[in-house]
Amino acid sequence: MTRQPRGTLAIVALLLGLSCKGLDQPPTVEILASSPVLAQGGAHAILDRMFFALDITSTATGCYETGVAMFYRAIIQNADAHRTLVADATNEPDFAAFTHLLTDGVDETVIRCVGTVGVGSGGEGSKESSFFGRTSGSAPDFSGYTIDRVEFQIDSVSTASPGSDQGHDGVWTDYYLRGRVVVWGHR
Repeated sequence: MTRQPRGTLAIVALLLGLSCKGLDQPPTVEILASSPVLAQGGAHAILDRMFFALDITSTATGCYETGVAMFYRAIIQNADAHRTLVADATNEPDFAAFTHLLTDGVDETVIRCVGTVGVGSGGEGSKESSFFGRTSGSAPDFSGYTIDRVEFQIDSVSTASPGSDQGHDGVWTDYYLRGRVVVWGHR
């Protein structure tokens, strides 16, 4: 048996250490999907607040909170433009149930609910595969991933009273909300 110089053993030990270094690293969290939200309308009332909820369900297509909702009725005002609402395991009691539905391999319905506080709401629903732009050949949802957080990034928001004054009595509020839902996760 030949004797290796000390320098060679040190290099081998260093290389072995570097190859194992990544084992203790946390997974890299990345954007899995981003989906636009656009809602506008009006209500026969004088208002300055709106709400937003993101609901996922297998049974309904309207904004009735029949499934599991995030940002459930988060209050949004004109000053909230460029604000980001964050839902994760530390601040949303139904986060585990919501993310389970996002990763179960079933193409449930995602409903964007927007409305004015105290008057009513409207919702628009679509299948997860469509809402999150999943391509053919991939799972309809995020099966195989862990969801770390879901964000609603508000780009712009506006409530205006009497706005278009559709009742011609000065009692009306036009509302507008534009943003995006962003899902962050990892394998």
